[in-house]
Amino acid sequence: MWAILAGLLAAVASWLANGQIADRFGPRGIVYLVPAVEELSKTLLALAFNSSVFLSHAVFGTVEAVYDTLVTRKTGVWAGLASYLGHMAFGLITLGLYRLSGYALIGLTGGYLAHLAWNWLVLKPVPATGTHHRREG
Repeated sequence: MWAILAGLLAAVASWLANGQIADRFGPRGIVYLVPAVEELSKTLLALAFNSSVFLSHAVFGTVEAVYDTLVTRKTGVWAGLASYLGHMAFGLITLGLYRLSGYALIGLTGGYLAHLAWNWLVLKPVPATGTHHRREG
């Protein structure tokens, strides 16, 4: 139950913060800062509630998947599926590294780097202009 609450609260907090990040920093913020906000909120809330880190990530991924499916017209359900599976993978990475090392910071770093890499692949930033190109396919 607490992990579900952690995932839902992380989704709300991230939605609010990510809007500010996108407005202030554009695509670079989405690539570099959004993963930090999301991974920190999902994991730290789960740890604060002494609940499942993985389930918190899965709930967050479900919320984002529903949002992406409803909002993304061109890719719809595929965007939602990618969100869901991506956040589950980030959760497995975070939890696995945390369990292996015994340090939440190591798990968080691994989850953040995986999330950053995913965002970078999906939103390829162009350094000279600060814009991005969405890769298709």
